[in-house]
Amino acid sequence: MGKLLFMKNFISSPKTIGSITPSSKRLARTLIKLGEISNNSIVVELGSGTGIITQTILDTVDLKTPLLIFENDTSFHPQLMRYHNTILYDNAFLLSSKLNTLREGVDIVYCGLPLLNFSDAQVDELLNQIYDVLKPGGKLICFQYTPLLFRKFNKVFNKCYLTFVFLNIPPAFVFTCVKE
Repeated sequence: MGKLLFMKNFISSPKTIGSITPSSKRLARTLIKLGEISNNSIVVELGSGTGIITQTILDTVDLKTPLLIFENDTSFHPQLMRYHNTILYDNAFLLSSKLNTLREGVDIVYCGLPLLNFSDAQVDELLNQIYDVLKPGGKLICFQYTPLLFRKFNKVFNKCYLTFVFLNIPPAFVFTCVKE
């Protein structure tokens, strides 16, 4: 069901979905490993889609606080609402305003948004919002299908690493950025 819905949404709106198929379990496991989640972590996921990464996070660790997920495509919401211990928001570009009550900051932000489909100004604004909500030492773990955004990530986060996940359709580049 999730793969068909994902494909249908990609065909009708490729600029907002970014891929013809959901992320692979291998990609999801790589993201979680890079994040080094603990049960005390405050975790945000941007662009949850059908919930592959959401499910992997929830299967990996028993979070003490709800997983905060953002998905703009409302056709994915019924699938995402089946997960317990989550709070669903609809617009990742409102990240700062939605999380303004978190005084201690966020430990990890996972991002699967197709950033190349947004304007430079939108990407800059989103990266700055992510930086602002992260606590010192917090991580942004973002997958994309090209390494082209590395310089943009490096302008906001001065500590960034790139990992390649071949076993995903399409193969993915994972940016790990740490707030110092």
